[in-house]
Amino acid sequence: MTTLRSKPRRVRGSIYVAVLGMSLLVGVIGIAGLMASRMQLRTGSSESDFAVARLCARAGLEIATYRMQNDPNWRTDLGNGAWFSNAALGWGNFSVSATDPITGDITVPSNHPVVLTCTGSKGSASYQIQVQVGVSRPGMSCLGVNLCAGSGIQLNSCTLTSNQVISSNGSISNPGNCSINAVSQVLGNFSGGGSYSITPQTITQPLMLPDPTHVFDYYKANGTAIPYTALYQSNQTPLVTNPSFETNINGWYIYSPSSPSVTMGQVNQVKEDGLYSLAIWNRARPGDVPAQDLPLAKIRNGDTYSITLPVYMQSTGTARATLVLQSDSGVQSFSTPAVTANANGAWLNCQGNLTLSWTGILSKATLTVTCSNNTAPFAVDKVSLTDASLPSNAYVMDRILLSPNSNPYGAPNSQGIYVIDCNNQPVTIGPCRIVGTLVLLNAGSNTTIQGPITWEPAVLGYPALLADKSVIISANSSVGLSEATFGVNFNPPGTPYPYVGGTSNTTANDGFPCVINGIIYCGGNVSFSAAPSINGCVVAAGWALPNYQSVNLTYNNASYVTPPPGFISPLPVLKPVPGSWQRVTH
Repeated sequence: MTTLRSKPRRVRGSIYVAVLGMSLLVGVIGIAGLMASRMQLRTGSSESDFAVARLCARAGLEIATYRMQNDPNWRTDLGNGAWFSNAALGWGNFSVSATDPITGDITVPSNHPVVLTCTGSKGSASYQIQVQVGVSRPGMSCLGVNLCAGSGIQLNSCTLTSNQVISSNGSISNPGNCSINAVSQVLGNFSGGGSYSITPQTITQPLMLPDPTHVFDYYKANGTAIPYTALYQSNQTPLVTNPSFETNINGWYIYSPSSPSVTMGQVNQVKEDGLYSLAIWNRARPGDVPAQDLPLAKIRNGDTYSITLPVYMQSTGTARATLVLQSDSGVQSFSTPAVTANANGAWLNCQGNLTLSWTGILSKATLTVTCSNNTAPFAVDKVSLTDASLPSNAYVMDRILLSPNSNPYGAPNSQGIYVIDCNNQPVTIGPCRIVGTLVLLNAGSNTTIQGPITWEPAVLGYPALLADKSVIISANSSVGLSEATFGVNFNPPGTPYPYVGGTSNTTANDGFPCVINGIIYCGGNVSFSAAPSINGCVVAAGWALPNYQSVNLTYNNASYVTPPPGFISPLPVLKPVPGSWQRVTH
């Protein structure tokens, strides 16, 4: 019998499991995709935050250097340490801190570099960079031109020539009989019908000038004072001591006595002034006359001296006032016109103007009397001798060497900085060699650089002249400074010519050009009444007044490259030090 088998039963549960597994797999894949998407989103957000943080760090550096470049007092205003802390910037923040890598103290005025550490942040992202910034302080823009005037430039019958720019923060007046052979620029306007070799330019910003008060601070603090009364006062200064013999005859002697019997003394029988006069008797020859040796520092080659010497004679004869000079070239005599006396007795004035000249170094100068009567006694009284060459009311500096190693008025200054408070008196700078910076405070009107003069600063870039008032420059470049003419050794050991790399000697037969090197600064006006040679730059807070037929200026950039105190721009120039950029990681 055939056994019948039943068909196997289909298990439905396995289908369910398969479906469930597939569903689970799809879910896992979905969750994994979702998680991957979220991870990708988070990574993108982190990268975006990091980019923002990096930009904030760089922006912080720019903001810090901007503050430095636009704040003259940034060292003290910003100080040491944190300059900005979590300052908001767009989507992020930045912080900046600063240190001085040399001294550790930013607040001390210097040109030290600054290390800036800048941190940018956004969310949890952070980026930090560090750079060393070099700090330099250039010269004020007025030092970048040959002539700069705060109020303006006004020509008067003049041709003004320069190899550089002349600039005015005011106006330029160039009348029809004048011309300017230079690049000229003006903040205000040009006027007049004068000619220009180069088309003038208009500027939109004034050139920076020194502070008229504080430009002198360093030089007053570090300079050596010279009293204005120590200067020679021209014909206001008597060169004869004890001229009227009212107390004694000190300072006078018998010029060349013939014998011990020659007598000189104070008498009251005759007098021209006061109660007494000086008499000489028992004379036997011409040398039996009164005499006085004069201060050599006051006897100047080429100057004219006014002499009045009253003589009382009771016999016939002639008399003259005589100056006897002894120098390397020998003995020379200069006399006034003769006066003639008769036997009746009378006071006669030996007077006149004598222009003195010699070669070499003057060793002795003597005032005496030349008398034709060798034996008759005579008297003198009320003697006067003054220098009539220079302005009567001016204090005069000339025939001197002023340098770090030479100061005829006192102790030398190692930087060659000398300060004269003129007490509103006019000062005249005559034939001199100056190696240094001369500061004239409270200078009176008609203060003049007369020359011939050879002038250079002792310190590279320093000014030659600083004056708080107006100054006239009348030195003429065609007349040099001659040692033989003025009887002075202007380049002795210790002060060679030129000062750096030059030569010196012990003779007095050299010649030097009439030139002023360096900055000339005037707090008032600067006038040119001659044809000076100036190699540097002229800065006037007031007007520049070229009043001579030809004024030639030559530019020298030494002060602009190495600016001196008082002329340094208050705003620094900043440059990252190459190789100092780095990212700071923790």
